[in-house]
Amino acid sequence: MAASQDSQYSKQSQITKEQHDDITTKITPTRPKPVIAYTVTLTGCGKNDKRYPTADAMGLIHQGAAVLAHSIQLAHAANNSKYDYQMYALVHPSAKECSIHLPQLGYTVLIRNTPFDKQDIRQTFLRENIDKASCC
Repeated sequence: MAASQDSQYSKQSQITKEQHDDITTKITPTRPKPVIAYTVTLTGCGKNDKRYPTADAMGLIHQGAAVLAHSIQLAHAANNSKYDYQMYALVHPSAKECSIHLPQLGYTVLIRNTPFDKQDIRQTFLRENIDKASCC
């Protein structure tokens, strides 16, 4: 009698593969994808740079950032990437004006001061010219 009850129980408890997959999907938490951070730096905005006026610097920065953002988006969209991504722009306070379009491109803008004192730079040329650089 016990064997008959067991077989009757197993027949009643069988579910289809679709039902199993549906239940598993509902109770199995989805894990977020690991995130890759892409970072650009912006240390100048053309104000004190004789090479480009501010408007030109803004245009060049926007174009470069747009090309990079598009490349990142394409790389992660292709083949259903197993990684997610986040784009950051580390922007010096003096370059804030040139970063206004970066959020529209998907960048999280972080306004930060230089994390070191330029007087600590040993090489004379770099110490004297680092303020004239606008990136990197």
